[in-house]
Amino acid sequence: MRVGQVASKLGVSASLIRRLERQGKLPRPRRLRVGTRLERRYTPDDLREIEAVLYPPDQREGATPSPPLPAPAVELVPVELTRQYTVNGTPYGPGVVKVPAGLVSMLLEGESRAAEARA
Repeated sequence: MRVGQVASKLGVSASLIRRLERQGKLPRPRRLRVGTRLERRYTPDDLREIEAVLYPPDQREGATPSPPLPAPAVELVPVELTRQYTVNGTPYGPGVVKVPAGLVSMLLEGESRAAEARA
């Protein structure tokens, strides 16, 4: 099989398979001379080995899934906003709203600029 055929069977791109080979995460397949080029040729054993790397046994169909990782805790801070802000698709304000602590300085800076513009 050629690299495109293997990629199609495994549901990935051929470039991913080539990149994993360059990184040493997959064994290099045998090469077959076609005209002036050397093409990768894979055996059914190669296919199974690549599948095991791409889809470890605990991620395969029918396997018991690993428990999901807990979501990181995000500290929410109450802030009073005079206008609405949208950050990464999430609207905040107007009024008193709880926002992630990392956004407070950015939102307060926007409030400050809006107050200066009104003055």
